[in-house]
Amino acid sequence: MSPQGALQPLPEGIDPGFEYAPGNARLRSAIPPERPDPIGGGPSSSGSVGLPNRRPSDPLPPPRPLPASVVLPAGMAPQDYVGAFLERFGATLAEPAIVRDVIGERLVVGAQLFQDAQGGWKVLTLGRKATWAEFAQAHPDKIKQQGTSVFDPVLCELVYRWFSAPGHLVLDPFAGGSVRGIVAAATGRAYAGVDLRAEQIEANDAQWAQLGQPGLPAPRWVQGDALAVRRTLPDVQADLLFSCPPYGNLERYSDDKADLSTMRYPRFLRTYRQIIKEAVAMLRQDRFACFVVGDIRDTQGLYRGFVSDTIAAFRDAGARLYNEAILVTQAGSLPIRVGKGFEISRKLGKTHQHVLVFVKGDPQRATAACGAVR
Repeated sequence: MSPQGALQPLPEGIDPGFEYAPGNARLRSAIPPERPDPIGGGPSSSGSVGLPNRRPSDPLPPPRPLPASVVLPAGMAPQDYVGAFLERFGATLAEPAIVRDVIGERLVVGAQLFQDAQGGWKVLTLGRKATWAEFAQAHPDKIKQQGTSVFDPVLCELVYRWFSAPGHLVLDPFAGGSVRGIVAAATGRAYAGVDLRAEQIEANDAQWAQLGQPGLPAPRWVQGDALAVRRTLPDVQADLLFSCPPYGNLERYSDDKADLSTMRYPRFLRTYRQIIKEAVAMLRQDRFACFVVGDIRDTQGLYRGFVSDTIAAFRDAGARLYNEAILVTQAGSLPIRVGKGFEISRKLGKTHQHVLVFVKGDPQRATAACGAVR
């Protein structure tokens, strides 16, 4: 009945309450009709009501292969896919059709099946997004961290462009992967990095061989102990000190006893402070230094104050804190890892690191040495 009180005929199978959406007819088709005999009482003599001439114990028919002639090419507009589908049921984008399914229910087949509430096409949407819990269950190998972490190249480029100048030399006492060296070359900076592991140096050189371009200054990676960085790189006078040190033993890099990630925190901190002292001594006067760090917890779950320890180490080495920024990192699997533990510990997960910028000497002269921001 219309708002004016007049009766309006509707096509058979259309539920007025749902207007022209699939509606109740579609919902009914998804629910098998009641069996004439109780479940477990054995098959009825007439077979299942849902599928004529088929008993519940009968195996399902094998799937039919899709003829190649009906497979549509990729790259079509969504409405073209929908139109091709509807055509097989005698419907069009503008006019729905009513068909009967295998159990005799009437269904409305129309364009609304493929549209969202705003009228947008859902053809190219492959289901809903999986939750992190579902993803972790389906792909546990992706949740577990493989190898060592990769440094953010965007942050790397910003630090180079903001706190150094083309032609400057970057010193990295905790070189790790190749990112900081390659980005230094790409922005016209020389780079000298030290890493304890020979295999890491070989991997970095191999990556540079693949990515390096003619005319760019080749990064220099040297195997050695960061504690002896001045002896390892005796010819280096740096214009920028830039690194990301190990976060205690949070991520273990090797079994070498000289590796900071193998040390208990008291010894770690003593060695770490000495490395900073050695590296700052190699930094020219009136220049900047930048370390990317994050706090870490002790065995009781209490924060050690690693960020504060880093600031104190630089201050004692002759470089004062000048800038601090927060690098927000992707949550990734953090909700999964923190979720259950929070219930018993109330420990929050971290999705950020601290970008600490120090200055050795006069800030204004250090700024002038960087030149214009590019």
